[in-house]
Amino acid sequence: MIEIKNLTKFYYSSESVALALDDISLTFAVGDFVAITGESGSGKSTLLKVMNGTETYEEGEMCFDGVKTSAFGDEDWDRLRREEIAVVYQDYQILDNYSVLENVESVLLICEERLGKLTPKERRAKAMSYLEIVGLTKQAKQKASHISSGQKQRLAIARALAKNSQIIIADEPTGNLDVENGRMVMQLLAEIAKTRLVIVVTHNYEQAEDFVTRLIRLYRGQVSDDIRLRESAQLPATGAEAENHETPEKRMRKRDAAGVFLKMNLRRQPIRNGFFFLLCLCLSLAFLVFLGIIAQNLDDAQAMEYNEKAYFNGDDTRILIRNVDGSELTADDFAAISQVKYVER
Repeated sequence: MIEIKNLTKFYYSSESVALALDDISLTFAVGDFVAITGESGSGKSTLLKVMNGTETYEEGEMCFDGVKTSAFGDEDWDRLRREEIAVVYQDYQILDNYSVLENVESVLLICEERLGKLTPKERRAKAMSYLEIVGLTKQAKQKASHISSGQKQRLAIARALAKNSQIIIADEPTGNLDVENGRMVMQLLAEIAKTRLVIVVTHNYEQAEDFVTRLIRLYRGQVSDDIRLRESAQLPATGAEAENHETPEKRMRKRDAAGVFLKMNLRRQPIRNGFFFLLCLCLSLAFLVFLGIIAQNLDDAQAMEYNEKAYFNGDDTRILIRNVDGSELTADDFAAISQVKYVER
């Protein structure tokens, strides 16, 4: 499924060039649970980033289901990450303001263009099925920020499962967990690897030792060991291609998903949404008042504009007035003018 041939990766700075990966060749297949270990700076995290497309490579080739990635652009990598690769991070990267169930539902909403549109009831049932796999059905209604670290990591795995990707990449998934929870997470990933390819980068290999099917050890950017520990499931890869062009049906699904996300956000963040509404209201009122002041000042400016047809002045100590049409001022005109402040006859 993933084939890496003589891959080399450099890091550049203004003063030096560092060799991160040195002529690496590896092959990974569905049904394998692979642990990648090594000292800090050995290149294991870099290899993970290259495989999920967040880092480029300078030499060699990497193929997904036979498709070369050396010529991939940003859109190609975005599609691959969206459809083929699910990443489980050490810091979980879950939606803290959402419930456990809503965290998984949100992934199904994002992926419904590829996986198919579900009714709210169907989406909830499917999300619950993933929570059952990771043992979080009892916590489904709890806010994600209120569950334990081990449960957060399992929730991150449930979100990865909901993408229905054939490849799951986990970056130090037990780094923030104690030994017991770490082993539980590794055991869970081992079960998932029976139907997917699971690749784990870890410093805590002893937690994964009883479960992984293959151990890869890196040293100074090279593969120092590649050991088959036990047989993998050896399942065929699906590699289903999705259409890249956007159809009206896809646009409609995106709008529907956006509406559901908006409702979820409004429900889960009432205080912040209320504050945002009041802020917008105050800004709108201030803008209207500002427009009114500008309009009033424009009227005053027009009223105070010097009109040479009506006024002509040959002396700095007085103002001479005449009618616009040139006619003689009447008694009524004089009476009106005398009412003006600071005017003396």
